[in-house]
Amino acid sequence: MTNVLFVHIPKTGGSTVVNNLTPLIEAAGLKLRHGHLDVGRFRKHLATSVSFTVLREPTDRLLSLYWYGRRSPTWYGRLAQRLPPRKFFTHPAIGHHPAFCDGMSHQLGCSFPMPIWTEHLDPIPVDADQLLTAACRTLDALDYVGATATVDATLRAVCELLGLPSPVHIGRSNHSPRGLVDPAVYGVLEPLVQVDRQLWKHAMRGMVRRCGSSMGAREE
Repeated sequence: MTNVLFVHIPKTGGSTVVNNLTPLIEAAGLKLRHGHLDVGRFRKHLATSVSFTVLREPTDRLLSLYWYGRRSPTWYGRLAQRLPPRKFFTHPAIGHHPAFCDGMSHQLGCSFPMPIWTEHLDPIPVDADQLLTAACRTLDALDYVGATATVDATLRAVCELLGLPSPVHIGRSNHSPRGLVDPAVYGVLEPLVQVDRQLWKHAMRGMVRRCGSSMGAREE
């Protein structure tokens, strides 16, 4: 049986990917592993699986996490429900948490003793260059890397990789309604995504080669 591993980075369109792929994968007798896993929890499956992930423009992903939190019962959701974006992202529980500060890079580059979304999870003591190197190494080991802005193309590419028919209709899942954001908030977000920004650029170069277009625009 062919195993399929989807490294689901939060707010990158992962629910859309899972909900559209699962029926096709199950019909073909394949097995799908997926979840918000850090590299320590999925590394052992890379050699025996067709593996892929989806990335998102870093500041856009953070804002999507905020708007999702506004309607969720999570620990960070309780903060988002009472704080505007600027205060939320400068709150000490958020600004130093590895799921928010360079969250994509931490998930791909670090192994944590507990799930990455645990409330009181301390950052791994690793410098920015080491984190970027580790995350890029993991990314390059995957069979495919897609982008949220082109999730339809990602689904078609993964289906082709697995020899499956593409979904006829691609339904969207877990969309978070968004409010207006003060442009000044982006100045607060950029320090939180310095490594993720470099990871995104590394991934985007590969995406451009595959798809022939840039993936860098912020998404609504």
